[in-house]
Amino acid sequence: MEAFDEGVGSGEQRRKLLAACVVGAVLGGLFFAQCVIVAGGGTPVVEDRIDVNAADAESLVRLPGIGPSKAEAIVEYREEARKFERVEDMEDVKGIGPKTVEKLRPFLRFDENAN
Repeated sequence: MEAFDEGVGSGEQRRKLLAACVVGAVLGGLFFAQCVIVAGGGTPVVEDRIDVNAADAESLVRLPGIGPSKAEAIVEYREEARKFERVEDMEDVKGIGPKTVEKLRPFLRFDENAN
């Protein structure tokens, strides 16, 4: 701690440095974090959900449990078979099962005009 004390200078300079670090951490966290709130039952709800019927593969890989191959499979299924109406429909995509569906639930939305 002595090296830190000597290198930073006065108490005022330390306070300013600490404040700058806190502001940077907060702004960085806000920039990179997704907006998640907890509903009454403790279920996470994402304010800015991904529309699975409009998202491209690049957007879909941001979802938990979805890598590049599953993202492509989702896009292909949507284009070749049908659009998704509810999260459970995701189980129709090869490689996506009930556990993945539960992970995805808070992050997805479905266009009202899915058909």
